[in-house]
Amino acid sequence: MKRFFLGIVAMAAMFVGCQNDPAGIKEALNEPEFKATFDTEETRVYLGEDNYYRWEAGDKVSVFAFDDRNRMYEAEDSDVILTDLNFVSKPDAPTGSITPSVWDRHYAVFPYSTANHLAFVNGAFYSVVAQLAAEQVHDASKAGLDYAIMTSTIPSMDKVFHFKNSCALIKVNVRTTADWADEFYLNSIKVESKNNYLAGRVVVDAGNDDFTAKIYQDGTETKSITLSGCEEVGKMTPEYKTFIIAIPAGTYAADDLTLSFDCSNDAFDCDVTVPTGYEVARSKYMEFNVTLDLKFDGTFDWYEEIEEGNKTTIVIKNSMKTQKALIADIVNCNNQGFPYQTAFDYIFETPARDVTEFVINGHGLPHYDPSASNVKGNTITFWAEPNEESGFPTYIINNFSTLANGIKEATTAKFTVNNLVIAGKLRCSTMGIYVGKAAPTGILEGETIDQSKHNTEWNEVIVEDNEIIPYLGKNADIPYRTEGLGAAVMCYGTAVLNKCKVTGTKASEDVALREELVGIPLYDMASANNTYVYLNNSQVGSAYTWEQSVWELNASTINWMNWKALNTNSLKKYLKLTNGSHINTLFVNTATPDNQYVPKLEVDATSSIDVLVIKPNFNYTNAISRGSFSNVADGTIGKVIVDGTVADGVVSGGTEMTWDEFKANYLNK
Repeated sequence: MKRFFLGIVAMAAMFVGCQNDPAGIKEALNEPEFKATFDTEETRVYLGEDNYYRWEAGDKVSVFAFDDRNRMYEAEDSDVILTDLNFVSKPDAPTGSITPSVWDRHYAVFPYSTANHLAFVNGAFYSVVAQLAAEQVHDASKAGLDYAIMTSTIPSMDKVFHFKNSCALIKVNVRTTADWADEFYLNSIKVESKNNYLAGRVVVDAGNDDFTAKIYQDGTETKSITLSGCEEVGKMTPEYKTFIIAIPAGTYAADDLTLSFDCSNDAFDCDVTVPTGYEVARSKYMEFNVTLDLKFDGTFDWYEEIEEGNKTTIVIKNSMKTQKALIADIVNCNNQGFPYQTAFDYIFETPARDVTEFVINGHGLPHYDPSASNVKGNTITFWAEPNEESGFPTYIINNFSTLANGIKEATTAKFTVNNLVIAGKLRCSTMGIYVGKAAPTGILEGETIDQSKHNTEWNEVIVEDNEIIPYLGKNADIPYRTEGLGAAVMCYGTAVLNKCKVTGTKASEDVALREELVGIPLYDMASANNTYVYLNNSQVGSAYTWEQSVWELNASTINWMNWKALNTNSLKKYLKLTNGSHINTLFVNTATPDNQYVPKLEVDATSSIDVLVIKPNFNYTNAISRGSFSNVADGTIGKVIVDGTVADGVVSGGTEMTWDEFKANYLNK
């Protein structure tokens, strides 16, 4: 379901250990006392800063001395390369399968298991039989090597076992990205092979110098090994955490091995097939670097669709990254200023025309916690990739709308989004959709679309730091029309935002690919004609309105707003601030050059505007007659700048005065 970066490092030799001279030999409980160290040419992989494996007190070893009884010995010392092996116990009687003539040698196996024994296998001179576990448990204090079988055989006169590695290893270094640091645990890693047995009974031919553990097919063998207990290392971070899995030496062809990662949040669960083949000998290891990230690969099992009567609910189960549009209902893209947007992909299919409610629930992974809304929801990240033919990005438009929602005379379908974080690079996200006067060809032939019918509600939705490719207006030749803009969120019809945050919008680096897009202003949020926007306990960085838009702020804030306002006898559009709402800078920017249209501003006594900027050549006669500022409570306007302009929140030009001075000089005539 998810893709992640997989780096494969060539096989590396294990670090070389050392041998110390044994100390004195003691006898205890009528059993010989042995010492244990590692072969001088090889050792198990790292434990300790000098790259030598260390015995730990209590490490248990199977010893076969003078007969085939499986004696348990254990290491006496910790953090040593050479250790005394102290006798613990032995079975009451030998198995009787081994003749006395062979007891000119001693045998030992690490780790101890009751299943360890000696046998003739395929005519081999005394083979050591052990069990390579299919269920291994990570132990950070032991470097994860408790399951890596080591064997030794020595003449009966010797007392020091020089252990040799009999297995190979898989060394997996796992991390996540900074975006997801401390968000989840890694529970387990599973390795599977298509062609090779990985666990079960193994045989080590002690009669030669090979000492390689080979799977003995007796019905106990499996083609998978699971390493559990990985959560012991703590939550995943951008720093690699290392896990060791013991496997048989052998040849592993390309695409033979698959690594599966099970995480505490299944958004990060993933499988990968190792694309490279390896021939790995005993005492060698394969090393893989894995970054667990959330990238979308084209499948959709990250969400669940529930249909109840005329209601459709999409439950987003996991965060994800995608290159597709959410609900794509846009038509005539080239005519609407969206060149190169000629085709649409759907993440969620457009609901049927008889749907009366469509809901997206993004509950789940805690990621964002903005002070404005305390949101904890899943994330959908959009990422525009360059178009192969044009060289320009494919301009993704993330649309929250339904076709049925825009049909005149049709039952209005409400579109609700709950607890969702929207991120990435795209054209914009829309609440509703601009459809113009023509229905999409071949979809709703003969019916008229009315964008004012769109009815969208967002609850605890975060749109933060989106990278935007601006809109290129089709009416750039009209002097008083803007040539274009970019907005992270575009609103059409009725748009209600409850406990939402829309901030931090920035231009995509791809803007530089087209000269006509450079310098076009960007906003966090914008609304089109005949749109009603209701902000409740929400935060917006910057806002733009086309004429004929209504905005009502309830306990909400906007840093700065370019307000193209319209108030006529037939269309009473306005901007209203209530219940402690606040705008840092409000730019009153009427739509036409002759100022025939004027705004209507309402501010209650609990709300405020720090700076009110009035566009040059503002028609104060119309403003007085229409009561543009008659519903502004005293003391709510910090200062007024007459004949000023605002660009990117920065005021330039004009004459500064108090609100009382503004009323006396311009409104009370």
